[in-house]
Amino acid sequence: MLDVRRILLFTEVARRGSVTATARALNYTPSAVSQQVSRLETEAGQPLLERHARGVTLTDAGRALAARGERIQRELTAAENELADFAGLRAGTLRVGTFPTVGASLLPRAVIAFRRTHPEVRLTVRSARIAGLWAMLENREIEMSLMWDYDWNRIDREDIVVTSLVDD
Repeated sequence: MLDVRRILLFTEVARRGSVTATARALNYTPSAVSQQVSRLETEAGQPLLERHARGVTLTDAGRALAARGERIQRELTAAENELADFAGLRAGTLRVGTFPTVGASLLPRAVIAFRRTHPEVRLTVRSARIAGLWAMLENREIEMSLMWDYDWNRIDREDIVVTSLVDD
């Protein structure tokens, strides 16, 4: 199987036209770049470059692999951007649990504010009593929940992050 990191490095060599320019741009030694390209040629079972004193020329196989490398780079960039969107609440779904009392009073304002701030995120809300909310959190039906916490019955779990919203 071809190594994706080597394909991406090879694609950079193809883009820049030389091993030395690629090494300089990526802070590698020319020897390290050359070794990785040689390993990729071994994996591919054929030469990908013709080496010259002033750069390289791609073989037909090299041109085909460089074109695929460009597509791989675009897909990886798209994947990184998509994951960043999820991490930054710019995409995806947020599943929230609540209990009936707060669902009727505090939650509507919170939903309006959330939608204003994160319009691309789908928000779903599930309502239950405390045991149901814990069960939904534990089986990942929801990612977060509004809950109540009393002095005599504290939420004290290492796997839960508690943020106080209201003292009543």
